[in-house]
Amino acid sequence: MKAVGNENLPKLRKEMEKNKLEAAIFVNYDQIADVNMRYFSGFVQEAGGLSCVLIINDKSKILSVSSLDFARAEEQSDVDEVVDITNFNNSYIKAISKLIPKNKKVGINKSDFPLHFYERLKEKLKLKFFDIEQITDQIRSVKTRDELSFLETSCHIANAGVNAAIETLQGISKGRKISEIQLAKEVEEAMKITGSENLAFKTLSVFNERSAFPHPYPSASNKLIERGIGYIDFGAVYQGYHSDVTLPFAVGKISEKQKELVETTVDAYDISLSGVKENIPTWKLQEKADKFIKSRGFTFIHALGHGLGLTVHDSPGFFSKPKEKDRLKFWKEVKLKENMVVTIEPGVYVKGIGGCRLENDVLVKKNGPKVLTRSRLIEI
Repeated sequence: MKAVGNENLPKLRKEMEKNKLEAAIFVNYDQIADVNMRYFSGFVQEAGGLSCVLIINDKSKILSVSSLDFARAEEQSDVDEVVDITNFNNSYIKAISKLIPKNKKVGINKSDFPLHFYERLKEKLKLKFFDIEQITDQIRSVKTRDELSFLETSCHIANAGVNAAIETLQGISKGRKISEIQLAKEVEEAMKITGSENLAFKTLSVFNERSAFPHPYPSASNKLIERGIGYIDFGAVYQGYHSDVTLPFAVGKISEKQKELVETTVDAYDISLSGVKENIPTWKLQEKADKFIKSRGFTFIHALGHGLGLTVHDSPGFFSKPKEKDRLKFWKEVKLKENMVVTIEPGVYVKGIGGCRLENDVLVKKNGPKVLTRSRLIEI
């Protein structure tokens, strides 16, 4: 399988040279799956599967796998060499020792690097480690042509979920009683039929007072019958690429306070979306949404958005600019770039009344946004 990160490999190697790295090491082990493995090698190995190690140096990409994965890796990976660790007494440490000399400086993604593996390499090979997580995050944040195609398909599949949610909610006007679990299952089934490989995350479906929680899980007993507000947050996966949508809804005659928070959310979404363009700092979009929601008498308690890619929360992030000097010195401004794909998802939540969130996936273009998903406020 072609590695989508091939065209960005020179960027990684340039950073490796700049930081005097002998190699970069990416590891999949047990429940740890580094997305850079798939990005740079094309080899698909999900969390919970067999282990594998990818080494990238200035000339080649070498993938080490178990004997059970060797044939598949030879056929499906996009590397210069596949190594069977059976030839090294099933030891990845021994395999690495043949490829990287002792006492060298190597790049790793510390967030997804097993501690015991780190300690063994340090002990046996005396390697010095340099965290390249920010480097690889930045490289992956701007999507290649293939990635954009995969993301657009993932969003198309999520739109099938949007349509299923609307159809299911419309059943309420005909007297149907719908539980949070039922709504989630209808959406998930529609995405599966349309081609989703998996769920991007556990679907969040919630009605009425429970919608005041930003990250609730669906209940079989909580049902939406005649009136109220809620939302359903879901996503699809296609070729490993994630979409993420939140569809808000209002059924029947809702209270004035509920109406206020719903209108505030929709207006905040429109204002935020209009500001999406190349070179705008993400913190400015976050700050604008914060100020607007506050002007309506509410509080915005989470990030305005995040990047999408091989993970559902990819780079870039949307964070407020720190006001404290000790935090500001470690802070780095992030700007939107053309061909980033991000979510825009303002939300308002009030305990005892409910909550509302509206989220779509957006492709950043030079002069503005291209909205890839079709979520909107649904009024029944």
